[in-house]
Amino acid sequence: MLKKVDLSAASDVDALAATYAEKTGSLDVNSLAKLARDAMQDAIAKQDVAELLRWYDNKGILTLVAKVKGVTKDKFEQWVVRVMRSGTVPEMTAALKANLPIPTAA
Repeated sequence: MLKKVDLSAASDVDALAATYAEKTGSLDVNSLAKLARDAMQDAIAKQDVAELLRWYDNKGILTLVAKVKGVTKDKFEQWVVRVMRSGTVPEMTAALKANLPIPTAA
């Protein structure tokens, strides 16, 4: 949501502050957090990795997912890597491979 706030028209600090306050004043952060939390918990319950990945656009989301799972972010990352390497959860591995970008050599 904040990524879409256009502040380019501001010509000075005062204009920037006023534009920012105007554009963000109506944001209901608690509602947005509840929406994200509920959607991620639902995706986890349904084992819908594609839906879960839809919410992953920053590292903070990974921390939130780990918290929902009841583990630290580091432990969750380690678990995902183990699953990807071992293939012990083939549905998750396939879903992650289908939805994550494939790295290429530069």
